[in-house]
Amino acid sequence: MHALGPDEFPGPLSRLAGRLRFNADTLWNRAHQIARINGEALQAHGAEAARRFRLTTQAPTAPVLHASGSSRTIRVAGVTVRMIHTSNRRRLQFAGEATGVALSALWHLGKNNVTPESVAAIETALHPAAFEKLRSADMPVWMQKAFADAARESARG
Repeated sequence: MHALGPDEFPGPLSRLAGRLRFNADTLWNRAHQIARINGEALQAHGAEAARRFRLTTQAPTAPVLHASGSSRTIRVAGVTVRMIHTSNRRRLQFAGEATGVALSALWHLGKNNVTPESVAAIETALHPAAFEKLRSADMPVWMQKAFADAARESARG
C-alpha cells in the first residue's frame, strides 16, 4: 500500500462494489457532484473509513457518507447510497481528502478504541504531508492524547 497524498482518496468505496461489478469511484464522484452543487461537504462514513485504513475488518453493507446537508438517499448505477446529515464540523474537516477519511476513521473508533497502534497504522498509510495535516486538525482531547502517545511510542523505537 503506497502512502496517500493529501488529495488522494483511499481505497474503493466498499468491498460491495466488487461483488456488484460497478465502479466505486463512480459512486463517490456522483455523490460528490451532488454535494458540490448544493454547497455541501461530504465525507466517508467512519465505518468505511476505518476499514480502508485496515483498522477493522467490518464493512458497511451499503455505501454511507456524512454530509453537511440534509440526510437523503441517492441511487447510482443501481446502488443506494445513504448521505447522512451531521452538524459536527469537526467530523467534516478536510472533507473529500485522505486526511478527512483518516479523521472519520478515528471518530468512528471512538475514545476507548483509538490507540497508538491505530494512529501508527494511519501514519503509515498517509503521505507525510497528509499526516501532518491530520495532526493539525481540530480534534477532541482524547484524540490528541492518542497522537501524543503514538509519538512517544515511536520515539522509544
